[in-house]
Amino acid sequence: MTATPKSPSSIKLASSAFTKGTKGNTTVYATPFEEFSIMRIAGAEQLQALNGPAIAIVTEGEVSITETGKDSTSPAKAGTVFFIGAGADVEFSAGGEVWAAFYDGDKNSQVGKQ
Repeated sequence: MTATPKSPSSIKLASSAFTKGTKGNTTVYATPFEEFSIMRIAGAEQLQALNGPAIAIVTEGEVSITETGKDSTSPAKAGTVFFIGAGADVEFSAGGEVWAAFYDGDKNSQVGKQ
């Protein structure tokens, strides 16, 4: 471990709108690892299926999470952690903020990992 200070700009992650968020409320951040990226969902969103898994946490408010084509909706408050399996289209209601670490085999959907 080193204690060398770094400037904020040297550790800031590149970001862009997530191509699999159909409502434009998802931002994807490039990590320095090829194993996963990070996304932030702020508002109502529908995510097209990922080609890999995701682990997400509600960080603010409350959202409802529905797998497209299923009748059940799961309410999730701040602090709730959940798993999104590969191949699942998922809808999030407005009212909160969700962060997720994910892998998507579709490299075109991830910032800086093409």
